[in-house]
Amino acid sequence: ASASELVINGFKPYITAVKIGDITPGKKVGSVTLYDSPTFGKENRNPNHRYAMQPLVLKIVNGAGFGDYQTGLVPTYQLKETLSTLDVLGSTTEPLLKLAIGKITGTAKMKQSDPGIQFDYFKDSKSANSLQNQMYLEKAPEGLLKALE
Repeated sequence: ASASELVINGFKPYITAVKIGDITPGKKVGSVTLYDSPTFGKENRNPNHRYAMQPLVLKIVNGAGFGDYQTGLVPTYQLKETLSTLDVLGSTTEPLLKLAIGKITGTAKMKQSDPGIQFDYFKDSKSANSLQNQMYLEKAPEGLLKALE
């Protein structure tokens, strides 16, 4: 979602973007990947370590300086995907693409969709292990701050 938010917010000062779907997560930050190597890059990384750090190092803003969308970007036309409404990606019967094409051609008809089976968000593969996305250091490695400059 951060890529779509970056594009939508980047366009905001210049054009009106029509958004179809659900509210975005609100990721307005960027990171760099640091490996266990002398330069913190991929080259010469320690082959015994299969991890890296991704510290948040920047806040994303558009040309007008706006970047406060931590609660997400609200769609122009809210349409939630459910297991019962999924279709083949790129198919003109896929609900999100169908609505977009309909709005462009002027043939869109908003109808109350059958909600089907609704599932509350539980977790994703990245949150399965509570310590997976965390790293703790007693002392920052020598050269780390220089590598982030």
